[in-house]
Amino acid sequence: MHVEKISYFLYNPLMNYTKTFLDKYKFEILSFAFIFILIFAVYFHCSNFDFIHLDDTVLIQNKVQDMESISSVKNLIFSSVFDGMRDKFYRPVLTITFLADTLICGGEPGFYHYSNVLWHTFTAFLVFMLFITMKYSKNTSFAAAAIFAVHPALVSAVAWIPGRNDILLAVFSILSFIFFIRQTENNKFSDIILSVLFFTLALFTKETAVMLPIIYILYTLLYGIKISKKNTLQTVISFSIALFLYAGFRHVVLSEGIQSITLYEMIIKNMPTSFKATFWYFGVAGLTEKILLYPHITNISSVKILYPAAFTALLCVLLRKHCNFKHILFGIAWFIFFLLPTYVMPEKNFYTHRLYLPMLGYFIIIFEILRAFKKKYAVNINVFLIFLALLITAMSLKSYKQTFYYKDRASFWLQAIAENPGSSKINAAISVYYADTGDFDKAEQYALTALKYAENTNIPRILVQSAEIYYRKNDMEKSKEYFRKAVEADKFRESGYLGLSRVYENENNKEMSIKILEDAYEVIPQSKAIKKRLDNLKEGKKEFSYVISFKLK
Repeated sequence: MHVEKISYFLYNPLMNYTKTFLDKYKFEILSFAFIFILIFAVYFHCSNFDFIHLDDTVLIQNKVQDMESISSVKNLIFSSVFDGMRDKFYRPVLTITFLADTLICGGEPGFYHYSNVLWHTFTAFLVFMLFITMKYSKNTSFAAAAIFAVHPALVSAVAWIPGRNDILLAVFSILSFIFFIRQTENNKFSDIILSVLFFTLALFTKETAVMLPIIYILYTLLYGIKISKKNTLQTVISFSIALFLYAGFRHVVLSEGIQSITLYEMIIKNMPTSFKATFWYFGVAGLTEKILLYPHITNISSVKILYPAAFTALLCVLLRKHCNFKHILFGIAWFIFFLLPTYVMPEKNFYTHRLYLPMLGYFIIIFEILRAFKKKYAVNINVFLIFLALLITAMSLKSYKQTFYYKDRASFWLQAIAENPGSSKINAAISVYYADTGDFDKAEQYALTALKYAENTNIPRILVQSAEIYYRKNDMEKSKEYFRKAVEADKFRESGYLGLSRVYENENNKEMSIKILEDAYEVIPQSKAIKKRLDNLKEGKKEFSYVISFKLK
């Protein structure tokens, strides 16, 4: 009897609390459940996919042996993401998530894909919460999250394992922004701390996060938000500490590398490409531009890319009496500022995974236009729901189909070469693929084509890769010739010296092998790889694990 009374007093309040909670958050729970099912219907089969040999080999496969325990975290924190002399990227949060996956699955590719799907699901939930926090209706917030969940332009971020970096960036950036908005409303120091914490994680995930403080300043100015002096001071100091912490770690880790990008290349030289890229990305977000696996500036029409932005601007003018231009300006700022860091790289490839975080700015613009359209023309809610259902269905089917391009190495690169046969990087990757399958004639053919189309910055890499192909064909003279060309093309690139040294070692010419590395060490004394190889050669140690690899970024 006594036990029954205790059970009653415990069970009854619990049931009442559960019922109250379900009644209060019924819409949110149903929305999350729908989004969860939607994402897994589109992406769950990706857990059967393989690596595609686009950065995943460098980021995961080559590092599995170094990810055997949790103690590897220290090495990952103090390492650049690609572990190269020319690496400009410091992204320890990404590599730590790969470590966690590796400890669970032991390096099997399927689990990394599954993990991406989970991260994407979490991000879609956060998109819902962000729109709610920005005072959008629950229906609008749900529509934004559902479309985000299955948008075809975001497939590369989910189905391609290294695309996780942009998903993680979005997770921490959105969380930081939500808590920033909250602290402007309630002036709680705890919200500032949480905002800064997630901002710091975003910084250590991807360099793009440096744009977040600018977004916050624009938000407060556009919406006329007044923050107390004390709150402002606390916010500025906290965010400054986070930036200095990140800058310090980044400097320590990358200080020994060779920085090859000048200010002129980052800003002035890249301006025409950056201008073009912005409009192209806007078209991809609106699905008026074709989504390519490996898009290059040569694939993009100079006139056609202006149409989506021009049409959007026209709608804003026609609906100006019903549009909230603060929302539209903020959406434009979000879209452009989170794309800006991708423009400083001296490359002309516009990868769609970079749209993952900027896409939210596009949604703000479009949903504001839709809201204005609904006000002006008194659109029935049922009509809107039917339109939304059809749109989500069409996007889901398109995204599902597109995921299969990331199924394995052949699926990705053979489709990429069909879309863009004039890309040096794609031809180079195809060359490596055929070399790995033992078809050295085709490998040589694609390597020569890659050299034909190569721009100055890519030539040394492709020369190294060509030399590797001849090495595997057992044509040592040709291999030496191409390794020498690679060294001449870029004397600060390690791979040319390492490969040439390996060829001479293979010919039992140890003296010449050592001399090449000694000459290389004089040119790039900060190279740990060259120093290690040189010491091992002098001590007579064999390195069977050494692999000459052509790295694509």
